[in-house]
Amino acid sequence: MERRAGKTVSVSWSPAQGQYRKYVGCQLGRNGKPQPKCWYLGEDEREAVRRAVELVAEWNRLKAAGATVWPLKAASGDASENKRSKDDFVDANALTVAEVCSLYLDSYRRLAEARQVSWSFVHSTEHRLGWVKQALGEHVRLASIGEREIQEAVLFLVRRPLARRRNHQTKEPRHLAIKTVVNCVRQMKAMLTWYFEMDGCTWSKPKRFEKLFRLRQRQMATAEERERAAMEVVSGEVATFTIEELSALWEEASNKVRLFMLLGLNCGFTSGEVSNLRTFEVFLDADESFVHRFRDKTGVEARWCLWPETVLLLRTLKAAENGERRWLLTEYGNPLVEVTPRTRRDAVEQAWKALLQGIDPDRRLGFRFLRKTGADAIKRLATLEESEMYLAHAEPGINKAYANRNWGRMWECLRQLRLQLPFLREGFSLARKEDCPAAPTKRSKTGFRNVSYHAGKGRYYARVMVGGEIRCSGYFRTAEDAALAADRLRAI
Repeated sequence: MERRAGKTVSVSWSPAQGQYRKYVGCQLGRNGKPQPKCWYLGEDEREAVRRAVELVAEWNRLKAAGATVWPLKAASGDASENKRSKDDFVDANALTVAEVCSLYLDSYRRLAEARQVSWSFVHSTEHRLGWVKQALGEHVRLASIGEREIQEAVLFLVRRPLARRRNHQTKEPRHLAIKTVVNCVRQMKAMLTWYFEMDGCTWSKPKRFEKLFRLRQRQMATAEERERAAMEVVSGEVATFTIEELSALWEEASNKVRLFMLLGLNCGFTSGEVSNLRTFEVFLDADESFVHRFRDKTGVEARWCLWPETVLLLRTLKAAENGERRWLLTEYGNPLVEVTPRTRRDAVEQAWKALLQGIDPDRRLGFRFLRKTGADAIKRLATLEESEMYLAHAEPGINKAYANRNWGRMWECLRQLRLQLPFLREGFSLARKEDCPAAPTKRSKTGFRNVSYHAGKGRYYARVMVGGEIRCSGYFRTAEDAALAADRLRAI
């Protein structure tokens, strides 16, 4: 039903909203393009016409000034605008720090939905913006912030406040790491620059804007941190695993974690790249088995020859056919690494941390340091070029347009690297060091994975899910026998 309420301006009735509406001008849609803007004007017809006339006049004024969309509103999340007056519609200069941070984060969420950035990047950005809001003040109008307020916010982060304690943490919270402080300060600078470039924003950067974000990282370290750094033998060098550490980890690792280790050393894969390894990227039937792929992060082509141990484990642990054609999956048929808008689940890093905890709890080198270990070894065996090829980094300069990369020389470096690993030189088989189940776990009351106790029978039994199928064993007198049965069920 459409009702005429004036000679020059008409409003229509919306039965769904129970109020009058009017399409005036355009707004910026989720795809970044202008879209028609619908204004809901309330239930009173005369008041709706009055507001519609004001909106049309305001839109004509904005078009004459060169605008193509309406300015941002302070409360754009509410679909119904019948409770607002014309004073509620403000430009970008009325937005608070929290509102600008939310809009800034939404822009990256849209990019993540279009797969232009990763959700991990969005998660880290959201974490840093939390500290930016705390430093600047969530409810402060951003257009009123000047040089002094920015400097005070930077100094608040430089003082390294205590990190927020998470629910699962048992130890007392520590001060922010220097690297975290640097990242948060850079995020503040990027957010303010984004706000400065926003349409309709009249806020100007301070003249010393660039100097406000310069930090002296060494001066932020505490006395204990400086003493610890001074006692290190190779201060400033890239942290890598030693041959002795790799050998100890290899002895205690399961076959699946051993494959993770080999992919990290043989091909320089991170946990995400291990998860994203596809069946069409692995060539095991060639004269010399190899992996050929374009790295997701850089888009650079790379080829790695595979060691015999890597080939054997790849054949043994290949996942069942799946729609995404992934070579490796979890025992439940899920990707090893899953990144969603809310969280990140990394089975590779989780298994690696559990292995490190059993070997050396004080050694906190993540799975990605295997990649650094391999790159460092190849750089010592050859030159920087082979190390860059191993890491799938782009070739600098314009030489790539005139000459091919020497993959044969990089492959020879990989063969020499294998000879430096004693646990591979001595021969390899699928048998573990001990034919017993993995070390007892704290997550199970029985102390063993996938082993439960039947109170009525007074016996232990194994219950395993493989590929979405539940497999159960018989009953055993001891938990150790049931754990061996669980290992056999997982291997079927």
